[in-house]
Amino acid sequence: MEGTRYAVLLLTLVPALLLLAAVIVGLIVVMVVSPLVVGDGDEAVALGFSQITSVDQALPYAIAGLLLLPTIPYVIALSAGLHGALARSLLCGDDPDALRARLVEVSRSRARLVDAFEAERRRIERDLHDGAQSLLVNLTLQLGMAKLDLPPDSAAAKSVSQAHDQAKDLMAELRQLIRGIHPRVLTDRGLPDAYVS
Repeated sequence: MEGTRYAVLLLTLVPALLLLAAVIVGLIVVMVVSPLVVGDGDEAVALGFSQITSVDQALPYAIAGLLLLPTIPYVIALSAGLHGALARSLLCGDDPDALRARLVEVSRSRARLVDAFEAERRRIERDLHDGAQSLLVNLTLQLGMAKLDLPPDSAAAKSVSQAHDQAKDLMAELRQLIRGIHPRVLTDRGLPDAYVS
């Protein structure tokens, strides 16, 4: 419901507000350049509700425009602030505390998810390090011992040597994998945000 009201606001009131701000800013700019617009005074130029025909008549408008130039940022800020206040009142409803409570709950929920993922990451890392890596180290040692027991020129020695090399390569890849496991927030947001989380 709040979204619909805000959409109606965006389609009706906000364009009118922006148009009003643009008209005010445009009027100030035209007042500043009015002596240049009038030129040599061949034709009358409408400026607001009056018509000017000479530079002498345009000079007071130019001075007033110069004095009003510093108000342009305030006009823009006022229209943006009014739009923000209207949007806040429509989107938050009557209870801004409920919105804050929802935001706090979303933040807590995110923290719980990050903690759960971190615990799971640590468990996987520990299982790989303590389980698979230790078994692979043991296999590599046994293959190395078996390689020493076999005659160097035999086909079995070549097969065991290849298996030993593959086990060492696999152990290096597993170590690299274990070192590469890090919190998801580190990948997504970098070190400073991972430290904060």
